Amino acid sequence: MLTPCCAPGDWNERFLEALNLPDSASKWERLTQLSGDFVDTAKVFGRILISELFKPDHEKTLSIKRVGGTAGGQKYVVSSILFKLVQDPRLSSSMWMYGGSSPNYEYAMKSAGLELLGAVTTFRFHANGLFVPMQALVDHHGFRMIAMPWLPLHQASLRNPSSPLIIIITMITVITLIILSTIISLITLITLVTLI
Repeated sequence: MLTPCCAPGDWNERFLEALNLPDSASKWERLTQLSGDFVDTAKVFGRILISELFKPDHEKTLSIKRVGGTAGGQKYVVSSILFKLVQDPRLSSSMWMYGGSSPNYEYAMKSAGLELLGAVTTFRFHANGLFVPMQALVDHHGFRMIAMPWLPLHQASLRNPSSPLIIIITMITVITLIILSTIISLITLITLVTLI
């Protein structure tokens, strides 16, 4: 069984350290190297997690930590990276989160893509004190996982978004995601109509 190599928070700490460096070529080289290492590590472990989804825990290659919650699907922590398996969870006997009356994995996967797009959009405001962690999507054998650094959050690390700037940025991000989601839906609808 492989064991995670990094202490919790390591990816995010290195990301914030690099991000807070003065603007220079070395800052951007460091961020590029770190994000490349993160994506490569996420791909390796994400593919293993997906390949072993249906194995019993005692037969899995990785030593994993399970994390609860419904919206992100099954969650695992490996090598200080939180992996969220994209699924359309059942909310009640006849209701799924993304598909409504039946599961819709396509919409669930699109929501993961939009989550990444929202993080990229929000990242533009990091100079104003609004930070988002690195994220990556891992697609393998028809499954998708969202990967991000494991953030050891506690009460003192959570902030109330009462600042008008944070509220405006959040509203812009949400509106952007709604517009993009609508555009994707329209393109899908147009494609379906043209096929008929």
